[in-house]
Amino acid sequence: MNLFLRKLRGLGLVAALLLVAGPAAAAFIDDYAFGNWTLTQTPGADGFVTPSGVPTDTIVLTGSAANGTPAPPADDPSVTDFTITVLAAGSITFDWDYQSLDTFNWDRGAYLLNGAEIFLAQNNSAVSNGTVTILVSPGDVFGFRVGSRDQAFSPGILSIDNFSFVPEPSTALLLLLGTLGLAVAGRRRV
Repeated sequence: MNLFLRKLRGLGLVAALLLVAGPAAAAFIDDYAFGNWTLTQTPGADGFVTPSGVPTDTIVLTGSAANGTPAPPADDPSVTDFTITVLAAGSITFDWDYQSLDTFNWDRGAYLLNGAEIFLAQNNSAVSNGTVTILVSPGDVFGFRVGSRDQAFSPGILSIDNFSFVPEPSTALLLLLGTLGLAVAGRRRV
């Protein structure tokens, strides 16, 4: 095999590996490290987020519970959000588990995308865990939410693990792979 084809094949292998390479581990790392996220709450809320692992591989977002403040109106629930601004196009995947000892639908767990709340579970949900994969774009605001309609009794608790961000392949990389494919096909015909 001549030198040109060996170099071309080596470049193709490197490009293919870059194309399919995902995150090294499912954790809150790199651009999505725990310290890069922001915790926000509605006035009177007393929720919090707890990281675990080094690097952080799990977060537990706990919503408001009995804190002595009056319950907000049902149409203006108390929320505890943990958000981050997305820097690159790609996909976010995470496993979630929701639980609460409260009754009825007083608390709920969700994820957020650009301010829209995407419901995961509430106290009386038949499903209380699962896996989510969504596509995101640069500038999107992504996050997790625990809402409480009563701020009493038991808080909603949303656990997130196996979090990963996989960037979409760059256009330049796709063009390189296409060019390599054409070059190899052209050399074989000669």
